[in-house]
Amino acid sequence: MFYALELDSRYENEGGIKTLIDECRTLKRANRVLNESVERIEKQNLTKVPLKEIENDFFQAERLHDDEFLHLKTSYRACGFVLTFLLKSSRGDKSDDDKYNFSPFQNGSMRRWPRSRDYLKNPVPLKLNIPRDSLRSLTELKSRYRLIRKIFLRSNINLEGQEYLIDLVNDLWQMCYSSSEHRKLVKWFDQKNPNQIESCIDYLSKNTRRFSLPWKPISESESYHALVAYFDYHLLMYPLETELTIRKMKASWNQKKFREKTKGKRPYSVSMTDRTKTRLTWLVEQDDSNISDVIKKLIDEKYEQLKLK
Repeated sequence: MFYALELDSRYENEGGIKTLIDECRTLKRANRVLNESVERIEKQNLTKVPLKEIENDFFQAERLHDDEFLHLKTSYRACGFVLTFLLKSSRGDKSDDDKYNFSPFQNGSMRRWPRSRDYLKNPVPLKLNIPRDSLRSLTELKSRYRLIRKIFLRSNINLEGQEYLIDLVNDLWQMCYSSSEHRKLVKWFDQKNPNQIESCIDYLSKNTRRFSLPWKPISESESYHALVAYFDYHLLMYPLETELTIRKMKASWNQKKFREKTKGKRPYSVSMTDRTKTRLTWLVEQDDSNISDVIKKLIDEKYEQLKLK
């Protein structure tokens, strides 16, 4: 509608384009009429319509400015959570949607938009225009930030609805960031251990129904960020089932570590006096190690000494 009013004003159409848009029932039809009107104006006036200038005016007047998103530009975790939330909460913006639904929700007749805690109890599908082709190139923080901005800029949501939506995602992110459960899980993940991260992803893919990371990672560090974003979203939206999944995933990783640690080892029973046990325990405490490692170290050292003689 902004474009129609601007074109009518610039080219003295006396509301002609706006009237044509009003007669359209769907967004797809309205866009077609707008494009046809631009072509007609250019033929009549033998000049190009400054669409880029009109678009910039529209973004300035009807869209959130960049400073509303600055906190996402440098935070891998915040940016990952917000993008995952937008992707998971949206069913897409269909081209035949009601053009007069400028709200953030598929159901444009909602009288009251839910607050963040109400939204968690009863999530409502969002109405967003998400360019699915962009999902293939989400290989770094910068590309994920750009997609979030593009989602807001290209949506058919008015300024009031966009302000509501950014407040909603910021509130949800604050809940996520301040949660002790989220903090413990992020601390448990070892970003420097790609074996752990890939093992967790492998476990989820085999044991979780319809599992998929929010984007396809192409490096070890990206696998970590995608996995954290996945759990930040699911632990907030579906805490009970996600907590159970986390416990099973951790148990699976601990079992794998134990198997790898004991690979090639065989139990060996040896009796010793209380005095020897006390000394062995003391040695273990000094090295902050375990009995098996201390015994192995003592045997290896003695073996090397005798071998050199």
